[in-house]
Amino acid sequence: MSHPERRYALREARSPKPTNGKMCMSMDTWPSDLSPDALAHWLHQHTEGTLLSPLRIRLVEVSTGRAVAELPLPPGVCLRNGLVHTGAMLSLADTAATFAAMAASSG
Repeated sequence: MSHPERRYALREARSPKPTNGKMCMSMDTWPSDLSPDALAHWLHQHTEGTLLSPLRIRLVEVSTGRAVAELPLPPGVCLRNGLVHTGAMLSLADTAATFAAMAASSG
């Protein structure tokens, strides 16, 4: 038997609504002449309003095929038993992998 909530969630996932008028960062605006730490700083400025903000994920360096990001561990990111929430860890890994791939494909 089908679950109406699940169907609704899948429909919403297929048609996301951007909050800032843009669905994703254009590779046309990606600067190619910055150092890895300067590129990380530039990207951090352009990710306001995304999941990186509430999780406080910070890009440290981004270069062709490599990205380093940090995730602070305030109480809201950890479970009651003190372990880091898996969703936060996956968000950190996805962020680093995505920006490493974007840097590799831009240069």
